[in-house]
Amino acid sequence: MKAVLGAPNGDPAHDTAKNLDLEKKLKTWLENTPVYLVLQWFDAIEDISVSSELARKRWSTELTTRDVLFLNYLGVNARG
Repeated sequence: MKAVLGAPNGDPAHDTAKNLDLEKKLKTWLENTPVYLVLQWFDAIEDISVSSELARKRWSTELTTRDVLFLNYLGVNARG
């Protein structure tokens, strides 16, 4: 996975600057985090729904954009 992260692959939908930057950040995280800590990070992801707009602005869940990208690369259907 690390070999292809942040590298253009010829697919215009994939090769956007935003996506490549996100992949580079994921690659950096994976290179600087031991495997046991990566697995520990995902030990208890919670899906939380917040009903009010004010609460949505203040609430952050554990599932980040980086997490969704990583899980999708692993073949796990993750929502972001």
